[in-house]
Amino acid sequence: MNIVTLAKCPEWSVPLNALHINKYGDGTDGRRIVLLATHPANPYVGEVAPDPDAFEYSLQWLAFCYLKILKTEFTSRNVDFLPCTWMDALDPSTGTGPYPIAWWSLAKGVPLASQDLQRADDQTIVLVAGTVDNHLPYHSGFGVRVVMHRLKKGEQSFAITSMTAHLPSLEYSDVISGLAVGHQPTDVELAQIREFLNHKPSFDIDPFLGSIALIAGQDQDSMTFAEVRYLRRDPEKDEPGIGMEFVTYGQKTRPLTETDEDKQKKPPTTGFSAVVTRLIFDSDSPVPRSGQRIAEWQLYSDATVTVPVFQQEPTSKQDLEEVPTYEYILRPSHEFDATVRETVDIPVKQTSQLFEVRKCPDLVKDDIDHGPYRFVLPQDGKVHPRSDLQSAISAYYCFDVFYKQVEAFGIFGKSLMRRANLPVQVHYRSGIAPGRGKDGNTVNARVALVNEKDSNPSFGNPTVHVHLALANLNRWHREVPEGGAFAHRPAQPLGFANSKRWVLHEIAHVLIAGVLGELEFRFAHSIGDAMAAVLCDPESRIAQADSNGPWAGFRYQTFPWIFTTRRHDRTVLTGWSWSGTMHRDVQNTPELQLRGLKGYRTEQILSTTIFRLYRALGGDTVADDGKPDVARRCAASRVVLYLILRAIESFVHWPLRAEELESALIDADVCLTSPLTSDVGDIWSGGQAHKVIRWAFEAQGMHPADPVNINYGIGGTPPVDLYIKDNRDGLEPTVAGIIDHGPGSYVPVSLHWDADADWTSGRLSVTDGAIIWGNRGHEDPISVSWRPWIGVLSGNEITWIPQPLVSQSISQRIDVERISLADFHVEIPETEAVELLYLCEISCESDRANTDPNAMLHCAIPDSGLPPKIPHEIADLVATDNNLALFWLVP
Repeated sequence: MNIVTLAKCPEWSVPLNALHINKYGDGTDGRRIVLLATHPANPYVGEVAPDPDAFEYSLQWLAFCYLKILKTEFTSRNVDFLPCTWMDALDPSTGTGPYPIAWWSLAKGVPLASQDLQRADDQTIVLVAGTVDNHLPYHSGFGVRVVMHRLKKGEQSFAITSMTAHLPSLEYSDVISGLAVGHQPTDVELAQIREFLNHKPSFDIDPFLGSIALIAGQDQDSMTFAEVRYLRRDPEKDEPGIGMEFVTYGQKTRPLTETDEDKQKKPPTTGFSAVVTRLIFDSDSPVPRSGQRIAEWQLYSDATVTVPVFQQEPTSKQDLEEVPTYEYILRPSHEFDATVRETVDIPVKQTSQLFEVRKCPDLVKDDIDHGPYRFVLPQDGKVHPRSDLQSAISAYYCFDVFYKQVEAFGIFGKSLMRRANLPVQVHYRSGIAPGRGKDGNTVNARVALVNEKDSNPSFGNPTVHVHLALANLNRWHREVPEGGAFAHRPAQPLGFANSKRWVLHEIAHVLIAGVLGELEFRFAHSIGDAMAAVLCDPESRIAQADSNGPWAGFRYQTFPWIFTTRRHDRTVLTGWSWSGTMHRDVQNTPELQLRGLKGYRTEQILSTTIFRLYRALGGDTVADDGKPDVARRCAASRVVLYLILRAIESFVHWPLRAEELESALIDADVCLTSPLTSDVGDIWSGGQAHKVIRWAFEAQGMHPADPVNINYGIGGTPPVDLYIKDNRDGLEPTVAGIIDHGPGSYVPVSLHWDADADWTSGRLSVTDGAIIWGNRGHEDPISVSWRPWIGVLSGNEITWIPQPLVSQSISQRIDVERISLADFHVEIPETEAVELLYLCEISCESDRANTDPNAMLHCAIPDSGLPPKIPHEIADLVATDNNLALFWLVP
């Protein structure tokens, strides 16, 4: 097969300031080197073969052509790119040669594979190159990730929008040939390694596995292999042999005095951990000559009938006339019944293909085994809020609502669990083991990975267990029967499962584990705080609070009911920044130690970033009466959740830096080529969010002008960032002072429809009006073009009339400029309409408007096309792109 002829790969003249490239690290600090290239509005577009048999190969050829162009761009900026050996190996026309890196095959729901992510008419391809041995993939953490999407269903054009690469640090090698010091590896030795990597041993390798288990301190029967790397060996300094590093998941070796019966009585999560070992092998023996345990971390993370549930936490439904308190959880149960519980329909057997609620016989008297939970209502049909039954119902409800939303997005649920077995096991009232909370009397939750080899045929992937303990220790409930005597039934608590926010936090760990095989990101604890804040804010009564009143700060309290001090309004002025003091320890920690690092501070930086994104996309919108517009806020929260899910789903190699999450969120937006809808009818067009995503991270200190020193301010702007001035003041009040983001920023405002709304540019005089525009960036824009439309507003529909185009040649630095409306030769229609609108677009090659057809985004307006007719769709379009402005025309 002649692969070269299977794809059309054109040249790519990308503007210098439209291609953002970065290199993070130099390999000397025990961290992978990260290369990142992003260009969401300037994609590299090529055509792939229509023949299904040639589809995958032509994708690889398209990606390789793109990498060759990127190499030129990196080199021209004096930034190192992929090693020449990698480029040779990734050339589909020549094969991998001696270097063990290759394009992984395209598959759906398979962990070690390139990913084909589809929903509705969308098709996103995450093409991954990783380490292989004998053409079989294995995880080392090194490789390349290229994100592309089909531009239109039924056509063969694909657009590439980003590339990420992870290169070995200096202590590792990326080649097999010549690894051994003083000799080449023998065929027997390589065969043993291959058998080991394939998890399909055809000969007795018990001594090999037993040696690793002994050094790791893990039970050999429970041990699985998560990562394999070859160590770089210096012939002049190191003894002969092949050096290998293994990351294994397994049960800690049990004491010799423990019997098999004792072992069976223990919960499956006890002592399950990940261990890093390094071993030196001779060429003729599967038994290592020497070995060393390098690091260890626990594989857990703290933290139909009609029935009542807590759809919103009680704190989110408090009367704002009351004095704020963190002791709401201690209130009498009848207050929960009267104000915060609502009824829903759920099945009697609480299980699905993706998750199941499990019985908890160790702590619940009525549960006689560990099987799937099947509840029975009391004879009077009442469910007490402080009861085990309520906890089981709430656990099911929270997981069910979440996964139904995933399905509503059109996301294949199993693709979010590629590296874990299904279903997820939810223990609604559980001890938290190991530790002091194993008796269940603790306010906590934990997600754990467990290898259940004996009972699971898909050996190699662990099962995810979610353990939910108690919400409070101080107030329990005991049934009192008629006659006043206490029943023998024990008192029952308020369960942790009743907190929707906390359950969402634990679900985030489930998502990360399902895709990456680990419970935490390496740059933050998780994205769970962000999910809790964004998904629970729209319907929270606290969001209605007076910004100057006593409840104002509660909106940014991530867990106001089962209380902890975590917040999602942290300010860069006090170091809560991607380039500040609160993230510096994560940036400077060797990678093998990151997975044991609890990044709760960095998680709050992330939750603040994501919550700012949600607010900018509509999360601060108010209705005509001044109260929160719940529908618009729910729509914004759904958009953000979709972006988070798609970003996590697109990872194959473990992301090391937060910049990789930012890039993945942007790709999730620009790869959305069909409208995102929901049961309430909201529509979101792909390509509208990518600029706001970039700004949300910038506002939290990412992309600093000086990446070396600690930064106590916001990050740097893109090199070219054109804007048309709107009514925003650009100011962000914080507890440490006011931050001035300047004009053209995306400071959150209400996206309600009104001429005086902050997202608009207000009123514009037809006779002597002028448009103020500028450039937030530090580089000159070239060949700026304007595209205007006049809109006639009638009821809830806008009729648009295209206007003459205007072009400007810019030869010098522009900060702020005024352009007269007369220069646009405005053609005012003859109409008796009360309101005339003026929509204008400014664009250039280095900063294209989202509506510019050359950006190839789903929200783009074709050359002969017209803007959306619905006002709130115009609000979404204009508020999320500073290249657009909407005016109300006045005489």
